Amino acid sequence: MKTIRLLLMISLFYLALSNIHAQQTTYYQSVDQEIQTAKELFRKNNFVSALELFGQIEDRTDEDSELHSEACFYKALCSVKMDNDNAESLIAGFTGRYPASPYKNQAWFELGANQFEHKKYAAVLRSFREVNAASLPPDERAKLHYQKGYSHFAMEKYD
Repeated sequence: MKTIRLLLMISLFYLALSNIHAQQTTYYQSVDQEIQTAKELFRKNNFVSALELFGQIEDRTDEDSELHSEACFYKALCSVKMDNDNAESLIAGFTGRYPASPYKNQAWFELGANQFEHKKYAAVLRSFREVNAASLPPDERAKLHYQKGYSHFAMEKYD
């Protein structure tokens, strides 16, 4: 009789644990699907909708999670692509808040490239100073060196 009770209690314990785990997985699958949807909107240059969705994801996730960091990065990048006035402060806020983020380098590169398109050469040099060129893909590294050199030339800094 005691053996049956013990087996029943162990079974109930494992059943309870499996239900808790299943609920957590469902939540993260939901957020992961939203991230993928928002990224797809971003890839299709639908920056307004992507910005809104990344903002919602940012509000719903824990600040210390990788998903939160990723949502903050893309939210800042949407602002850069939309030429919002707060884009530079969002990038600076993101990199200050997540200094070890794998997106940090890309954030500064995208901001600098956007500033170059608007002929803000001093700002380009400030942004590109934060970029580790060695970690960029070859095509982006070439773009970085060209835009950095052109910005120096435009500002008459020939040294």
